[in-house]
Amino acid sequence: MTIKKMHGHVAGDGGDRQTIVLRRHTLRNTCIAAAAVTVLLTAGTLLSAKYYTANQHLQRQVDHLSTRLHETPPHTAAALQRQIDTLKHQLQKARQELATRSQRKGEQLRQYEEQISELKKKQQELMAVKTARLDERNRALNTVFTRSAGDVKVMNDPKHSGGLFIASAPKAGREKLGKELDLYLDSLENLPLGKPISTEISSEFGHRTDPFNRKKAFHSGLDFRGNTGDPVVATGSGRVKESGYASDYGQYIRVSHENGFETLFAHLSKRHVQRGERVTQGQQVGLVGSTGRSTGSHLHYEIHHKGKPVDPMRYVRVADLPKVAKRAVR
Repeated sequence: MTIKKMHGHVAGDGGDRQTIVLRRHTLRNTCIAAAAVTVLLTAGTLLSAKYYTANQHLQRQVDHLSTRLHETPPHTAAALQRQIDTLKHQLQKARQELATRSQRKGEQLRQYEEQISELKKKQQELMAVKTARLDERNRALNTVFTRSAGDVKVMNDPKHSGGLFIASAPKAGREKLGKELDLYLDSLENLPLGKPISTEISSEFGHRTDPFNRKKAFHSGLDFRGNTGDPVVATGSGRVKESGYASDYGQYIRVSHENGFETLFAHLSKRHVQRGERVTQGQQVGLVGSTGRSTGSHLHYEIHHKGKPVDPMRYVRVADLPKVAKRAVR
């Protein structure tokens, strides 16, 4: 499997953390540039050593011929002088070539240093942008989740309640189940926000007395009072994952959203969507009923994130998603 991205963590002003994705080609370019500089320096050093050795050899030849010139009879002195001049010319040419190569090496080295500096600058700018977006997202999410359409009326009524019987967990288990998820979301468009039906709540999320056997139990959703035939709408856009019947839920629909969210609508009298269908926020998906393990007409509504039930109340309270929040998160 080819790794295209690497992940890190950055923290905003508020101490919140976010996974940051660095693209592979950016890191790859930095590594290539560093490797190229290393190769260039090594090659330059080897060439310098080579030309230094050649110069020393030519100098020794010139010195040797100069010594011979003083010890040689006049009739051969002219020939030796010509050889010395030729060697001096070759030595000067070799020195000029060495100086030229050294200059080129310096120019290439400066170019690679500039490229590395530019890559580092881009990485720093990317981190700064990500951090700024993280802070902006936090402010947007705080605005969204603290914005309320008004108080949600709760009237505990065991005659309009139901759902699965989940035995009450020990204290440690209750704390684990009751812990709220603090999520950073890439998009808010498909979050399950608002009410699936505009009525009061007859049973809240969490620990309660089971309406059938009167034992302590955990209620994994909200029960909305309703009349058989009242319309039920999707609270977020997504795709129908399940549409069928279960002994506890009765007629039910499960919708899969992005970011690991799922919503479940149970005890329906009728289902209007089937598995695999795409639904949009506000679309009618079924009708209120009292099928399955139910004491009376109502809608049992659940929200799951990554397979675990979460309290739908914080999402139910958000009736509208401010446009400024959408722009900030995007």
